Order: sequence, then structure tokens, then C-alpha cells
Amino acid sequence: MRLHWKPALLSAALTLALALPTHAREVASQHLNPEAASSVMQRDKLVTQKSMVVTAHPLATQAGLRILEQGGSAVDAAIAAQLVLGLVEPQSSGIGGGGFLLMFQPKTGLMSYDGRETVPAASSLDRFELDGKTMSFKQAVNSGRSVGVPGLLRALELMHKDGGVLPWANLFDPAIELAEVGFEVSPRLNTLIADNPELADKAATRAYFLNEQGKPWPVGHRLQNKEYAQYRALRREPLCMDWQQVALCGMAPPSSGAISVMQMLGILQHTPIADAKPQSVEAIHYFSEAGRLAFADRDAWVADPAFVSVPQQALLAPEYLKSRAALIQPDRSMGHAQPGKPLADSQAVTDNTPELPSTTHLSVADDKGQVVSMTTSVESAFGSKIMVHGFLLNNQLTDFALSPKDEMGRLSVNRVEPGKRPRSSMAPMMVLQDGRPVIALGSPGGSAIIPYVAQALTGMLMWNLDAQEAVSLPHYGSRNWATELEAGTAVTEQAQALRAMGHEVREQPFPSGTHVIRWTQDGLEAGVDPRREGL
Repeated sequence: MRLHWKPALLSAALTLALALPTHAREVASQHLNPEAASSVMQRDKLVTQKSMVVTAHPLATQAGLRILEQGGSAVDAAIAAQLVLGLVEPQSSGIGGGGFLLMFQPKTGLMSYDGRETVPAASSLDRFELDGKTMSFKQAVNSGRSVGVPGLLRALELMHKDGGVLPWANLFDPAIELAEVGFEVSPRLNTLIADNPELADKAATRAYFLNEQGKPWPVGHRLQNKEYAQYRALRREPLCMDWQQVALCGMAPPSSGAISVMQMLGILQHTPIADAKPQSVEAIHYFSEAGRLAFADRDAWVADPAFVSVPQQALLAPEYLKSRAALIQPDRSMGHAQPGKPLADSQAVTDNTPELPSTTHLSVADDKGQVVSMTTSVESAFGSKIMVHGFLLNNQLTDFALSPKDEMGRLSVNRVEPGKRPRSSMAPMMVLQDGRPVIALGSPGGSAIIPYVAQALTGMLMWNLDAQEAVSLPHYGSRNWATELEAGTAVTEQAQALRAMGHEVREQPFPSGTHVIRWTQDGLEAGVDPRREGL
């Protein structure tokens, strides 16, 4: 069966004139379960010669390939694929959310685009206070107060101006056609609707996602389906770090993703992890300790650079990373890591606001050398659960510190301020060699995006794995709390040995969706995460 989504949202998007309701104050009960992974599927190595599209859903990949066949660029294909993802994977991304985009062009090099949501202009520091008390994270997620001004369409528009070939309106055709004729509800979407009963709390989401009996549409059902206008996406200089014989490049703050991944790789090169087997105790130990150190710095130093001074070059300085690596003991976990002092007069204020893993990533390369790597999100599964004109609004403002001050009364660097962009962990990245992309990758997953991307890069750059092998590795790592092992995989067999080294160990699902394009002597190599429905 198919769900039919009226295409009004897409035609409205063409004018970029969608209005964000300023009165959105609906509060509903919401559990905070992460977005579930699909059943694990076997993925074979895939290589093509000229162009490639890798996304989280086959219909989005087909849309991107269709645009390439029409003579479109990688930018055009990425935009078309993203618009389809917002339709068929509404729990993860959409035009009611935001994202970070990287584009490489042979003549002009690498550029990044910041489409992160912003705080509405009328907001104040007490945005997440209720009856004189700081709201719980769950309360904040469920409220209209969590909705940021969406930025994805503006970012796509800006990237299209720089690298698009086909007319803007043409890129909406695949999504509009799917919205009109409908698309089949996948097992993954069916499961996620069932796992989010709060979708029934609001009339618009209830009418779209549930049948007359209030049950999720079954698998195979067919679905048809003033601040916003002022929002401006930003071109930003990409953040790059030389690492051995390549350059690691990604989004600069307010994304903490690339800078944290770079820190982890910069720390790990001073450890013997390259000589360890990928699923060994030694590999898990060193990778987790590097993660603790990177997350300690992330929580202390990274926020919107328009509002705070982010010492990003100091955080990536070779001597600083070497000094951080020296804190790792070969046979003992450090436990909870403290932030470093990248600058002599720096003063850290820690904020470890949780991020929920409902995001998507796609990578596209065309036959003319243009490459796009982009990660987009509505934050938690189905965002704020508030549906407006056919699309879901995000809850990205819960990426801010809910209280503007820490327990010592110091202002958080990641506090709510009008017009500010919340810190993110999204990490669309490219690896350049001699000025040309050799890897384009990224992943959904909330703050776990950082270890997901770092692990894939470690696999390819340090363990000589191909792209598919790298994204298929069992996940592990630490976000400066417990050492986490992917439940149901072979790495859980190392739990006892890790505990003997002082690690607090937690086994849990890791619903990543890492997608990779890698340039090899044989052509373009794909890495498609087996935990999702991607292609």
C-alpha cells in the first residue's frame, strides 16, 4: 500500500516563502528512544567508473541518478536526492530542518555551506524555563520552543547558485512525482511510526502517519503527500587539517563534527592503533580514549563562532594533539577526560547537551569532478512532531544548553541567544590528496556521528580497508562517558578485557548510516552502511 503526500510543500518550497509559525507551543509526551536501525543487510563492494550517488534510501539514490542522466551536476543530483529523502524518510531530515553541505569543484576547490537552524529573534536566555525552572530535555524536545528557523532550503539554494546546472525547479520533479503517485511505506518507516506514539497527539501528524484506527500505516501502504523568509544560509571556509599525506576537510563551527573527527585522527596517529586489529581490545581502547579527549574539548570550546571565539586552529595544532595523545595510557582507561587548554588564557565551560540521532547523509560525485557531501537533520525522530503545510518542523534548539549557566554560574558557550546557531555534531567530510577528493563521507547519528566518521576514516586510512569494509565494522567508542560497544556484534566479546582496564562498558545499538564514496585506481568505490536501507 502507498501513502499519498500532497505536493503543496514542494511547490511552496520553490518560492522559499514558507512561514514558520511563531505561535507553535504545542507540548506533547515524547520518549527519547534513538532512531532505530534497519535490520542489517549484507553489502557487497560496489565500484563505478564515472559518477556515483550514495544515500539512505533507494528512491533518493534513483532521483540523484536520474538528474545526472539529464546532464545535471553533483550539486543538482544531491538536491534532488535530499528532497526525496525528506519525503520518504521524514523522520530523519526535510525542509523543516537544516544541514551542513560540502561541495568540491575542480576549478574553485572546496566550499562549505551552513544551513543550520537559528534561534528566533524574539528568544531570550530563559527560552527553556518553565515556571521558573529549567525544563527537562524531554519537555524541551516536545515543545514548540525547540523549533529553530529552518535552513535547509536556503543552503541548497545557495549551493545551487554556485554549482548547479539544471534549473532549480527541475530538481523538485522527482519528489513532486513521488508525492503525487505515492511511495510505499518501508519496514523502517513503519517501525519508527509505531515507536513514536506521540505522533497521534497532533492533528496534522496523526492524519498523515496513522490510519483511521490510529495505527501506523502498514508496510507497503502508499503515501501521497516572516523569519523563514529572512533566514540566510552562509558560505563558510571549510576547516582543513593536514594529516600524514592527505588533508582532512569538513565544516567549521558551529558544527563540532569535523573538528572532533580531526582531533581524534590527530591523536590516534600518536598511538599504535594502526598496528592493532580493527576489533581488538587495543583498537577499542585507543579509539575510545581519543574520543574522550575530543569530546571533552568539543563540549568546552565549540559553539557558534558568530557569538563566541572558537580556538579551532589551536585545537588542531600538532603539538597540542600530541600532548593530548600523551594522556592515553596503553593499559588503563583515563575515565572521564577533562578539556585541554589550547590557548594559555583559555577558560573552559563544559556543556554536554545530548543530541538525538535522527539525521541523514548523502554523497554524490559526477563525471566532471564535482563532489557533494552533505548531512541534514530534523534532530529527533520526526523532529518536533509539529507538521506545517505538509512537512515536519525540527526540534534542533534542544542542541543548545537548556540552562544558560553551568553549576558554577558561568555562561555556557552554547547557550540560547537570538539568531544563534546551535552546536551540531554533523560531519560531512572530504579527504583531499594533491587538492583532489579521494574520500567523501558522513553519517547520521547525533553525537555518535563523530565516532562513526572517525572509525570509517581510521579503517580506510590506517587499516587499509575498502569503503564497504570500513562502514561495516562493528561500532565502538566513547563520547566521554562509558565505552560503548555495538550490541549483537563480535566486539562485545572484548567487554571483560576492557573492564579489566578500567573501562565502564555499555552495550547498545548503534543506528549509523555512514555513506562513503572513495576514489581508487579501479574507479569510484561505494561504502553503504548495512544498518539502513541505503543504496
